[in-house]
Amino acid sequence: MDKRALILLFVLGLAVGLAGSLLQTNPGYMDAYYYFYTGQQLAHGEGFTEMLLWNYLDDPAGIPHPSHTYWQPAVSLLTAAGIRLFSGIMPEFKAAQVILVLVVALIPPVTAGLAYSLSGRKPLAWLAGVLAAFTGFYQPFWTTTDSLGLVMLLGGVFFWVVAGMKSRPKRQAVVLGLIAGLMHLTRVEGLLWLGMAGLGVLFNLHGSKADCSFKQRFRRMFTREYFVLGVLTVAGYALVMAPWFLRNYFAFGGLFAPGGSRALWVEEYDQLFAYPASILTPEHLLASGWEAVLSGRIEALWQNLQKSFVAVGVVVPGILAVVGAWQWRHRREIRLGVIGWAILYGVMSLVFPYSGMRGSYFHAAASFVPLVLATAPAGLDAVVAALLRLFKHWEAGRIRPLMVGLLLVWVIGFTAVSYLSGVVGFDGGEVIQWNRTESSYQAVGGFLEEAGAGLDEIVLSINPPAFVVVTGMPAVGMPDGGPEVIHQVVNDYDVRWVLVEGTPKMEEAAFFSSLTSSSLLEIQAEIGGITILKRIDP
Repeated sequence: MDKRALILLFVLGLAVGLAGSLLQTNPGYMDAYYYFYTGQQLAHGEGFTEMLLWNYLDDPAGIPHPSHTYWQPAVSLLTAAGIRLFSGIMPEFKAAQVILVLVVALIPPVTAGLAYSLSGRKPLAWLAGVLAAFTGFYQPFWTTTDSLGLVMLLGGVFFWVVAGMKSRPKRQAVVLGLIAGLMHLTRVEGLLWLGMAGLGVLFNLHGSKADCSFKQRFRRMFTREYFVLGVLTVAGYALVMAPWFLRNYFAFGGLFAPGGSRALWVEEYDQLFAYPASILTPEHLLASGWEAVLSGRIEALWQNLQKSFVAVGVVVPGILAVVGAWQWRHRREIRLGVIGWAILYGVMSLVFPYSGMRGSYFHAAASFVPLVLATAPAGLDAVVAALLRLFKHWEAGRIRPLMVGLLLVWVIGFTAVSYLSGVVGFDGGEVIQWNRTESSYQAVGGFLEEAGAGLDEIVLSINPPAFVVVTGMPAVGMPDGGPEVIHQVVNDYDVRWVLVEGTPKMEEAAFFSSLTSSSLLEIQAEIGGITILKRIDP
């Protein structure tokens, strides 16, 4: 694949990324608000600290609180870099988007390079690169301050390195280790990519032999050559992750932030916000009964399988990718990709089923999008060949361009609808979806200012990162549970204002009656569906 083609695909990716970012004037949802806020903290010299709590998994003592105890810091670092470099000439959120849009622009050329390494055919590489500029359900999210674009890019680079550096095993081992480190610095499950890197190095030791037996592969793991390559892989990973491990050690006394393991024991997604989080134990999960434990995981397996085709594969390219993968089933890159996807799918469906269903699998599986789209053109060729065998009077010179055109019309149309429904909405063409949270919190912030609330008064909200960004006031998260749990959080964290957003789990009248019965909280106003309560000092 020549440089000119890669540059043109970069320009295509940049144009699509810029177009997608134009209507996004704020992060949009909690994950993205969190990365933006912590990026602001870093850019303004506040370090890895935050004036918020969005969950209680690490038994937080209060505010300020160490940041990134659940999510990883890579996107915050990129956000901070954008703010430091460009905030003097544009709003901070737009400055934060600059580097992330450049990340997005790199995805088409990387996907094309991967496709060319797999096929050696420029037409297939070109098609893969164009497909990678239109990613369906991912499109509304990959230009905001979230990890999707970075994860997608790193996944594409990983498989390109596996496919393109076969004759340089030592260099490949180091590079794969570096990518695995960047994956882990971006998302917690990125640690799985260290194992993937080890497998990639092992597969490379067997050259192009597809008939290498499992016994031969197993023996090869215990050779001096593989030991050296394994050390180089781990060294590349450690080069990226060592500074973050040191930060965690000095902040928490261990390599990993505390509390994350408690997510293993939830019996529904909302229990990620349980208070106190010490209730999340193996006994807590098993108390729900084996039927509930198994049914949740079966549901996750089904939902995540659907996401694999509808989201990761943009439907039609995903189906074509299965056909293409079968054509290339003996290639190590395809086998490695299938193994990696199966492990990720299993972890997100069986180990973390509720987080997986609510977005973690969608985020993590973005790493396989470039491989899927690099394989889809080969599947399209196989389908065209089958049609030509079936309809012998058809001309190859006409049917293939027609099929390519239909495929592009599908992915561009599907992507446009996904973006418009996710960002703009279809109510008069206004940007209502993306701005809903910011508009609501601006109204609440105006009321609190008029009510004499100080900027240091803590607010309990369903979306603390967004509330802090919009109002500047510290915030803690709405805990899972009834009014008595809310009272406990209000007392333990000196909360002054409570925002009840959405529909309570119990009957609404009974909920508010119980919430105010202790004379601790008093309803002040209702603004845009948000009920505002004030703590009444004794």
